[in-house]
Amino acid sequence: MCLLFFEIALFVTGLIAVITAKLPLSKKLILTGPKARIAGGILMLPIPLALGAGVILGALMGTGALPYSAQDYTPCVELAIVLVCVAAAYGFAYANKPSEPPPQGPSSIPPQEPPAVPPAP
Repeated sequence: MCLLFFEIALFVTGLIAVITAKLPLSKKLILTGPKARIAGGILMLPIPLALGAGVILGALMGTGALPYSAQDYTPCVELAIVLVCVAAAYGFAYANKPSEPPPQGPSSIPPQEPPAVPPAP
């Protein structure tokens, strides 16, 4: 049951990233644009993939291809799906993170004074 709450949290995070095109990776680093939408889409995948895996396992158990004791491994399959999706989404996001701007050092050009304007006659 706790895994379902985690999947829902991932889905909501992915949905927000798809809608806003922003995915925060840390306090200072935010992935934006289409790359954030792709990572958000990957974060939304665990629920549909887990549902599909459950349907496939149920169909295989119903036809007799798998014993009913295989039902005990369903949470492990679901956990693997969640971990792979999170690793893929954040791996993709960090591989495509924006480059940080170079540090701003002191300017090498000294400030100039404006030219003196002669007084009007």
